[in-house]
Amino acid sequence: MAASVTGEIIDFVCSSNRSALDGAVLEAARRSWIDCLAAAFAGLATPAAAQARGFARACGGSEEATVLGATRRAPVVHAALANGVIAHAVDYDDTSWTLFGHPTAVVLPVVLALAERCEATGMQALAAYAIGVEVSCKLGRLLCPPHYEHGWHATSTLGVFGATCAAARLLELTPAQLGHALGLAAAQSGGLARNFGSMAKPFQVGQAARNAVTAALLAEAGMSGGADILDGPGGYLEVYAGRPQGGSGGGAGVVREPRLGEVLGAPFDLVAPGFALKMYPTCAFTHCAIDAALALRRRHRLAAAEVAEVACLVNPLAPAILIHHAPRTALEGKFSMEFCLAAALCFGEVGPAQVTDEVVRSAAVRDLMRRITMLPSEELAGEEAARLSPAQVTITLRSGHVHSRRVLAPYGSAANPASAADLEQKFRQCASLHLAPQDADRCLSLLRGLEKAASLHPLLALCRFGVAS
Repeated sequence: MAASVTGEIIDFVCSSNRSALDGAVLEAARRSWIDCLAAAFAGLATPAAAQARGFARACGGSEEATVLGATRRAPVVHAALANGVIAHAVDYDDTSWTLFGHPTAVVLPVVLALAERCEATGMQALAAYAIGVEVSCKLGRLLCPPHYEHGWHATSTLGVFGATCAAARLLELTPAQLGHALGLAAAQSGGLARNFGSMAKPFQVGQAARNAVTAALLAEAGMSGGADILDGPGGYLEVYAGRPQGGSGGGAGVVREPRLGEVLGAPFDLVAPGFALKMYPTCAFTHCAIDAALALRRRHRLAAAEVAEVACLVNPLAPAILIHHAPRTALEGKFSMEFCLAAALCFGEVGPAQVTDEVVRSAAVRDLMRRITMLPSEELAGEEAARLSPAQVTITLRSGHVHSRRVLAPYGSAANPASAADLEQKFRQCASLHLAPQDADRCLSLLRGLEKAASLHPLLALCRFGVAS
């Protein structure tokens, strides 16, 4: 009898030999922690983050875990929710093209909350994180891109399972308890791509983090969940692939690799294919196009006023995600190719300072957006293309001159990795919104040496400060 997918995940999480971390995995994990905390610092001033912090504060309860940017700690479930929202509030966190989503923003808030509660060491926290994102991504390997194309927000729908596994590792659940926790996680799996461009998107991330903590704690307390919840007719993999129960064909997805045990940790997705670290706080489907536009602007010293029109060829999946063609807010602008290219050409950069409501509504940007067209291209089609979202940008000037550039892998992706210096620059830029330079440097130092830390308390203490809400 073939091993179940659920059983293979349980074996991977609970077996210290199978889930052992080597130096490459630890280095990649540290990079993603640095990147995610940078995104969280950038997100702290957003309305969604303020509302999440306010909700955690209003709920009261035991002071168990740090809420980023708050002086008072909160119960672990509320801290996980708030920090998940904060980490994803500006869409600046890492991307996995295996998951078709953002693995760290769901798993890291769970690890931070429970590591603080459980007095875990830095190495224990890193291991729980690496194992959690590995499970999320390998589930993505089973279901995506069809699951994503069907309209599910894979970051949250699949991320809840990885985050539950990370929680189970820190809580030292037994294999039987983890099986129940996965069943309880499945009962709470949700999130729709239709919410992209609204505060519901980061809420779905925070909700997945909270639900993972809830599932693990309830399983620890003795609550049961469905056995082998991922497998068989009516199991999660079949239902969420979009196929009828017990049916065949005609659905949105196909489970393509049933032997998950053969690929879990072999290698870790953190290392191969690796995660893409975002250089722009916008949807990952815009990044190749932004790279192309910025390169053309620099090379030809273009001014926005010179541009007659812009044509952007994209992978056919991109238009289903980049749904806001005349955005009214920064949240919508993140999912608007027209806005992202207009911002790139108007300002020569696309950072947190450019992705604001004021910039989206500015006359110069809105005028240029009307001259930008996004077109699907079969030349940029295919599963591998969908995972990198290549783009070709062609700019026609009022003078009649035409300039074009195609980018196949965005800067920051595993195929075109960001330098350590650029990652640290991103961290310092985001942290400087709230921390003094010496505190930002201290954060970086603690993150670099995380596997040697006796606890996360020194790092989290630097993250407890008052943000106006």
